Amino acid sequence: MQVFENATPAVGSWEMRRHLGPLAKELFIACRPDRMEEDIVSQTNSVYAALFNAIQQEGGSTEHVLHETVFFRNIRRDLELSRKTSAQAMNSLSGNAFYAPASTLIQQAPVDQSFAIELLAYVLIPEAGPEVTREITSPLQQTGRVFLLGGRKHVLLANICGLPGNSEEEAYSMFQAAGTLLKTENLSFRDVARTWIHLRNIDCDYGGLNSGRTRFFREQGLGLPPASTGIGGAPPIQTRTMCLSLYAIEQTEAVAQPMSTPTLNEAWLYGADFSRGMKIEGPNGITLFISGTASVDERGRTVHRGDFEAQVERMILNISTLLEKQESSWSDVVSAITYLKNPADAPSLDNILTRKGIRGFPNVLVHAPVCRPDLLCEMEAIAKFPLS
Repeated sequence: MQVFENATPAVGSWEMRRHLGPLAKELFIACRPDRMEEDIVSQTNSVYAALFNAIQQEGGSTEHVLHETVFFRNIRRDLELSRKTSAQAMNSLSGNAFYAPASTLIQQAPVDQSFAIELLAYVLIPEAGPEVTREITSPLQQTGRVFLLGGRKHVLLANICGLPGNSEEEAYSMFQAAGTLLKTENLSFRDVARTWIHLRNIDCDYGGLNSGRTRFFREQGLGLPPASTGIGGAPPIQTRTMCLSLYAIEQTEAVAQPMSTPTLNEAWLYGADFSRGMKIEGPNGITLFISGTASVDERGRTVHRGDFEAQVERMILNISTLLEKQESSWSDVVSAITYLKNPADAPSLDNILTRKGIRGFPNVLVHAPVCRPDLLCEMEAIAKFPLS
């Protein structure tokens, strides 16, 4: 794996990590706008020009973008204009080639105050072309992509919402809606390896999310909860308090192993129904999905309250040991998102990561409250390495 960076004026900048497997090249790309651009139209054009150039450099095209997470500073103000601009930009740059990734659209402000938008993309360029790649269309802002790789169906769904109600009922119906979409592909939550859940008011609604999720999983008889991140972030639909994105792989239970570490207990022991991580063994290599991880100890307690640097150290310890248990390390990490309760802590985070040599992969830093008021930071990550 190698890291590439580019900062061409007027087209934004990107940072990319790639995994070269026997069946496909996988790219993990973070794109940022040009610092000279100020309005959302210019920044959106800048970000998508960077994405297009990064993909083209690797011999790919827009149809190979399977998932994007778009981080907005102000989603209510900028969503509609930014989405219209991004569609026009990619059509223009690619000559109207297919561009329809599953798009997670969320308000989580980039910690760099000059950015109104950032983007993190997953791109898969197969050696011989995927057997199937198509959209899943549904109401509201929900989007999805389906592809086959190595004889298994893969499904990416984004921005799934439930019905309005109290937080438990909204969460429960959100998972029901996701289950219905999976069923159209002859899959179920037994096939889900990873979820991302964004809550507009996480301090108020996290308990309801956990209750609704656990209720749904029990009804499904789910024995292996997926890796997950539950984090603060405003959904694209203003009348909803939460939304869900997910990644499912056909017969996940046959290829997946939950990850654990002695430095963390299991999250379901304190009412949060997810695994600390999920290891997926596939024909293109091994993928480790590290769940959102914070300064929590082996008894599930928050540690180092009020001490940001100590919380970062514990967060890193927890992720490091999750990786080590899978005979992996930070050198295999291809992508990360770090959530900061206080954006002013970003320089301290950067200093610690630099001192520890935790570099060389896209790591998007955004402002987002964590699932407990006393937690100051959280990180999720993806690692890739070859089958032994």
